[in-house]
Parts: sequence; structure tokens; C-alpha cells
Amino acid sequence: MTTIRTPPGRRSRLHRRAAQGTVLVALGAVLLSGCGDDKGDSDAGGVSESEFCALIERFETSLDANAPTAEQWSEAQQVAEDLADLGVPESFPKELRGDYEQVLALVRAKEPTEFAAATSNWDQAKVARMNEIGDYFEKTCEPLQDQD
Repeated sequence: MTTIRTPPGRRSRLHRRAAQGTVLVALGAVLLSGCGDDKGDSDAGGVSESEFCALIERFETSLDANAPTAEQWSEAQQVAEDLADLGVPESFPKELRGDYEQVLALVRAKEPTEFAAATSNWDQAKVARMNEIGDYFEKTCEPLQDQD
């Protein structure tokens, strides 16, 4: 099993979950190539970073536990659906969109233990991309959260 690095400094809750081997990431999340639905998940443009980050924060909050309850997982699945419908901001790295969409698809389709099993065999390249997604969330969303 490959572990996700945790660079020094402040980490988002979602990024910490990935590092602990629980839910993401990722987004994670968030988050595996081209598994979006036919609604055009990866289309970027009209989505504001603040709108996107508000849903990411809601997603993180719904999974603020090492072992999410059925209610928390259900909320995470709903938020993952909302995130998939929303799309990503233009600033979201194009090369990571497929990975992000696959994580959302996994969260929407699996139970927590199935999700953990599906993500436990990721290779180092996949883990590195999950870290990049976590870095994007941290760089983009945490400054917006700090303004609140």
C-alpha cells in the first residue's frame, strides 16, 4: 500500500483524510481517469472557485470522521453528486480532472469499505495525482475559508 505524503504546513481536512488512508482524496476526492457521467463533469468555465470550494468544504465536513457513519457517508455521496453536477473552476488543473471525477464517481457508487478497498491499490503515480488535487484544494479553497 502506498502512503500519501503530507508536506509540512496546514493541510485541509480532505487532504488529511487521504493521508490517513480513509476517504480521499480525493477528491478525492477527489477524487482515476475519465469516469465522469454524461453531464459533462469536467467542463470548466462558469464555475466560481468560491462556489466550488463551498461544496468541497461541505464534502470535507460530511466526512470529518475516520470511520464515517451511514448518515455522514450519505451526505458525502449527495455532495459528490452536487460537485459532479457543478463541474470545476477553470483554474482546476486539466490533467487532474479525470482523477477528480473518478473519486467522485467512486464515492457516489460505493459504501465506505468498498471505497477504501477500491482506492487501497493505487500506484504511486495515482497517489501523487491525489496529492496534487489536495494541494489544489489547499491553495484555492483554504484562503477563501480563511476569509469567512
